[in-house]
Amino acid sequence: MVHTKDQKHNKNAISITIPEDNLSKEYILDPELGNLFLKDPRGGYNESSHLDFSEIDKMMVYLGYNQSEVADLLDIDNSTVTRWKKKDSKLDRYRSEYIYKIDNLLSIGKRIFGNLEDLKHWLSTDNVALGNQKPITLIKNNRVDSVVKALHSLSWGNYL
Repeated sequence: MVHTKDQKHNKNAISITIPEDNLSKEYILDPELGNLFLKDPRGGYNESSHLDFSEIDKMMVYLGYNQSEVADLLDIDNSTVTRWKKKDSKLDRYRSEYIYKIDNLLSIGKRIFGNLEDLKHWLSTDNVALGNQKPITLIKNNRVDSVVKALHSLSWGNYL
């Protein structure tokens, strides 16, 4: 569940609760920090910028992806998701870079729409400019660049 929560330092911070084995983790996201869900890999990608599996939880919850959809997104088996999640495995460079691209897309969308709720609505609505497909579906199908182009068109005043 995503909702606005008044935080001590930032009234626009977002709280996400992830249910996990009858427990839940709460993440506070600060949209004013640049990247929405991930730490910015300073100096480009290197071994330390490979993401731990736990680092992508917040983003997957926001996108509404279940475990099977995360497996499809990462092009891995559902059982591998379970194992990686349990061990908090590091994603390889390719998968980490793709997740960073999604985070960048979400940062652009948040800037354009002004909030994460309107962005989420746009992501889950059929879009004529994207072949009457939902942007969220294109993200799952390795077409982040198409969604970013649509967002940039919106930022320049094109109606999509």
